Amino acid sequence: MWEAAIQILRELSEAIDSGLPVLVIADADDRAGRRRSLAAGARDFVVVPNGSYEELVLRLGNALDVRDIQ
Repeated sequence: MWEAAIQILRELSEAIDSGLPVLVIADADDRAGRRRSLAAGARDFVVVPNGSYEELVLRLGNALDVRDIQ
């Protein structure tokens, strides 16, 4: 399952290195997937169980704020 996500992160590596904040969104916490995603360049890993998007919206806002500051 994580192979496709990791491949996408690898394909985005140049954009990530240029400051694109990429967040990985999953419906369940997966420690190995979290580690692999972050190691491949994701800025954050967000678990959104049962369509609860409040935390996702907050984290997206934080990531964009950090990018603007940089």
